[in-house]
Amino acid sequence: MTANQILSSSLAVALATVALAVPMRVEAATPGYPDGGWRAFPCHQRVMTDPYRDEPVAINDRDLVGDATAPAAEHTSDSSSLYLRMRLDRDPFPGGTALPYGWGVLFDLDGARSTYEALVRVEGEAGKVSLYRNSQTSLTGDPSDPPNTPAEHQYNLTDVARTRVAEGSQFGANDDFFLELKIPWPDLADIGLSPTTAARVWVATASNATVLDGDLSCADGHGAGHSLLGDGELDFAVLDPGLDTDGDGFTDVLERSAGTDPNNPNSHPSGLPSGGPRLTGGAGCSVTSGQAETLALLLLAAAVVARRRRA
Repeated sequence: MTANQILSSSLAVALATVALAVPMRVEAATPGYPDGGWRAFPCHQRVMTDPYRDEPVAINDRDLVGDATAPAAEHTSDSSSLYLRMRLDRDPFPGGTALPYGWGVLFDLDGARSTYEALVRVEGEAGKVSLYRNSQTSLTGDPSDPPNTPAEHQYNLTDVARTRVAEGSQFGANDDFFLELKIPWPDLADIGLSPTTAARVWVATASNATVLDGDLSCADGHGAGHSLLGDGELDFAVLDPGLDTDGDGFTDVLERSAGTDPNNPNSHPSGLPSGGPRLTGGAGCSVTSGQAETLALLLLAAAVVARRRRA
């Protein structure tokens, strides 16, 4: 067996071992939406999760669900748009018609977990998706804190949103559903979001189209009243999961997870050398940048597991 074959075999085994730590799915192509590259938003130094029916007042189509193998919310991007999706226990658009509730993605841009600065909100009753800034906080720590009005941008629901069955995902006794959004980058720039933005992200649901008072990602329900922004330990995510700002072969997502500098090509994860498209490992052995990133992700996952065992 050649050195390359040994490396490939080792990577395959290691990937199978730690796949839970770095879920990223490739799916059949759908017109208007990407066919892969979905990356989980993080929290608690893991993927974004949410227990089934943890909020008694937010069930079915307003119940966020997810675990390590089926994250509660994910994102991907291309040159024109950011794609967002959340996993729900039931279809929020049964028969193609939105229910009169709300679903939102909130972004912390200033590092203070008690406030959010940007909001993408699905407004079922109005049949709209709206983009908001939030520069004046009146309900500190509350996902229901009203954003600035009017919205910076607003779209018809059918133009930028869809739902579909989340294959293989059944947190209740039924199929779960993805609510997916496609938002243009130029419009997101008007609420402070770009491909290079590093943000903490919450996903929330609502009893109506204007108040996010239902289920909140990574917060395990209070039973009385709704969860608050500080209830979940969020981590920063770069909005474009494929971005490699410094061109060193390691994405900004990976570098931020590893604590290295995504703007410095000499700062990279796990002590591996930078090196553009190919890293060499001796006679007959070569490592592509994709394999290098996979190896770095595996090393990061192993480090996380080791820390948890020591704790």
